[in-house]
Amino acid sequence: MRLGTPLLVGFALLLGGCVGPRWAVPSSGDARVEACRAAFTTVDLKVAEAGVGDAEAARIPGFPYLRASRFLASFRNQPLQPAAFEAWVDRLRRLDRQARRVELANLPPAEREKLAAPIRELAGCADVLRRHDLTADGRRALRRAARVPDHYSALSRTLGLYPFTSFGVAVGFMNWKRRFLPAAMAANGPLPVEGSLTTYRPTVGGAAPRRLRAGQVAAIVAGARDNPLGIPEPKGAD
Repeated sequence: MRLGTPLLVGFALLLGGCVGPRWAVPSSGDARVEACRAAFTTVDLKVAEAGVGDAEAARIPGFPYLRASRFLASFRNQPLQPAAFEAWVDRLRRLDRQARRVELANLPPAEREKLAAPIRELAGCADVLRRHDLTADGRRALRRAARVPDHYSALSRTLGLYPFTSFGVAVGFMNWKRRFLPAAMAANGPLPVEGSLTTYRPTVGGAAPRRLRAGQVAAIVAGARDNPLGIPEPKGAD
């Protein structure tokens, strides 16, 4: 065991006690639930120790089998009906699976081999914990916890060099626009051209996509929202 591992475990337990939902901290009294929590903790600590945690999907304190993006976190304050809430949790779960695939792939092979047993447990354990955690109180706790932290410091931006450097950036950007935008906005005709102009278009199955009127586009978007959360997800040729 590395020297830093005990310190890392202690820090993780302290952090969990500080930021995790209080209802999730006490033992559940259910051996299967506790074993599943231990499996997630084991994997997550090793990922943290190796420094290969996914930087895109935010972990949700108290719900190690779920992760949030800014888009998904935006649903936390919406009045979701039961079917919509379950669909929301499904997407949070899917995001965790995607992030874990990246993290486990980035672990050193030897470390990944040591985690073979708990890794095999994660999929089934996610279902166990979901059933156990998402009571009425658990749902409210999930809404509170499903946040994505800011990646900047308002204090540093206010007291640091940002206010001063922003003036130089603004002046440079204005100069760039005066130099380059007129040519970019001009029609192709007046511009000097060497060779011939080529236009590239997307294709669907090797054929040019059909041209759609505004009403047809609106119909496609409206039909693509046929899910409990109303998220547009066009499929197939659409």
